[in-house]
Amino acid sequence: MGFGLGHGVLEEKDGDRVVLHFEYDILRVWEESIEGLLAYGPTLAPLAILTDEAAKDFKASAYDIFERLQKNEETSKIAKDLLTPMMYLSGLRDGKELSEQVFMSLKSVLEQSHTYQLSQRIARIENTCEMILEQGTIKFGSPSDSVREAIKAINDLGQVRALGLRMMTVDSWDELLTPLTNG
Repeated sequence: MGFGLGHGVLEEKDGDRVVLHFEYDILRVWEESIEGLLAYGPTLAPLAILTDEAAKDFKASAYDIFERLQKNEETSKIAKDLLTPMMYLSGLRDGKELSEQVFMSLKSVLEQSHTYQLSQRIARIENTCEMILEQGTIKFGSPSDSVREAIKAINDLGQVRALGLRMMTVDSWDELLTPLTNG
């Protein structure tokens, strides 16, 4: 890898004693080769999608990178988990349509990724909270800031779904939120 852009050192001290010493080099990922980044193992592998080499034929490169990760002894067991950060990183470089097309074709693999599953669960919670706020506004009127904050603070999908169902049987924001405030 070409480490010509700069070198840095980070040190943390406790008095005169160095408790952390970290050296790093700055590189332009897009100037690196796919092979070079994959050679450094799973930590840098997702960055391979950002190279100029990958940009020449994004679709073929994405499939090639994933295939190499699957065949590599070190990365084969976590290849599906590396696909998720690769997908997010690709959004920094390539057009939305192309990234969407490539990663939708790999959706069945992505769905096995723990990171992807977490991001999907978070999205479902956020969307359900928004729906509760929208429907509640129609049924009860505009929510107060504290009601809005209480609903948006929910991070359990089962709890937010139960709240959505409960909305059908209550007559106010306070009544809707009673289970949250009482336990």
